[in-house]
Amino acid sequence: MDYTPLIEKRRQRLEELETVIAEPDFFNDQKRASETMREHRRLKELMETWDSLNATEQQLADNQELAKTDDPELAELAAMEIPELEAALEKLRSDVQYSLLPRDTTEDRDAIIEIRAGTGGDEASLFAGDLLRMYQRFAEERGWRFEHLESSPSDVGGFKEVVCRIAGEEVFRFLKYEGGVHRVQRVPATETQVLRIVAPRHDVEVCLYRHRGRHAGSGGSGHRNPPGGPPH
Repeated sequence: MDYTPLIEKRRQRLEELETVIAEPDFFNDQKRASETMREHRRLKELMETWDSLNATEQQLADNQELAKTDDPELAELAAMEIPELEAALEKLRSDVQYSLLPRDTTEDRDAIIEIRAGTGGDEASLFAGDLLRMYQRFAEERGWRFEHLESSPSDVGGFKEVVCRIAGEEVFRFLKYEGGVHRVQRVPATETQVLRIVAPRHDVEVCLYRHRGRHAGSGGSGHRNPPGGPPH
């Protein structure tokens, strides 16, 4: 699909926003300014991704031609880079396609996560602690703010229940599918066996809410992937 017409519309919109941002009284309305700056940042990132996509397409075409040359060494070097360029191109196309989709207004909201230990006793509470650290690490890697709101610790160093808030860019976009029952099957940390062939399952329920207008995620069972939301 040729995205050029859509990209040109976004480029025109970016120019309009830059004109608005340059107005002397732009920051008088803080809410409007924040929304405008957020849209400007997204459109600028889209233009940068589009430029990278075009450059990668050209580089791939050049390498494919070089791979056909009579110089064996040059052809080999060019051919070795082709798989990496193809993978990069696929990701860039996916990023562009996602950026052109209509936006869900909830995706920029913060999220409140409740993690509650289910069946499994002490081991379930330890797993709840593991999940808390996983979400915290994921938030740190994405540059989000992680705030511990309240918790009910267990006697073994885990949590019976813990509530946290994650704030930042597109938080709810990445976390809105995380609600439900997360299940682990492993040798319990509370057991002393050296070897265990089949370990019992321990459930932990994760409830997810938009920070404004609470929206609970629920249901589901079985192993859940680490946070990250839908593929780009």
